[in-house]
Amino acid sequence: MSTNRKPRGDRAAASAAPQRGGRGAPSRKFYTPGGSPFRHAVERRSAPALVWLHRAPRWIIPVAVLILLLVGAAAPRPVGALAFLILAAGLSWLCFLSWPALRPHSRLLRMVAVAIILAVAIGRGTGILP
Repeated sequence: MSTNRKPRGDRAAASAAPQRGGRGAPSRKFYTPGGSPFRHAVERRSAPALVWLHRAPRWIIPVAVLILLLVGAAAPRPVGALAFLILAAGLSWLCFLSWPALRPHSRLLRMVAVAIILAVAIGRGTGILP
């Protein structure tokens, strides 16, 4: 029996070939439609980290957040404040990238979370919080 189908190996090789044109040219689909040049630059520079996070095991982010929270609470003041600042920076980065897709109440919750973490970092760094 004859078929017009390509052998399985050829199909796998064809699907593994790069789909975008040019050498390293980013796809327009990656950027937020109507985004500013600054947003496009942040999205372009964030792409490798986001791909790494996507490929990493699912437990990496919650464990990293937990470690930063524990270090922030238990370490001496400057180290604790730095841990909270790193946590706030990471959350702010993810918030910025997801902002266009979020609903208003989700945006508010993320802003409140970043504000609380920053307040704790400042309090920990200045000695207001033990």
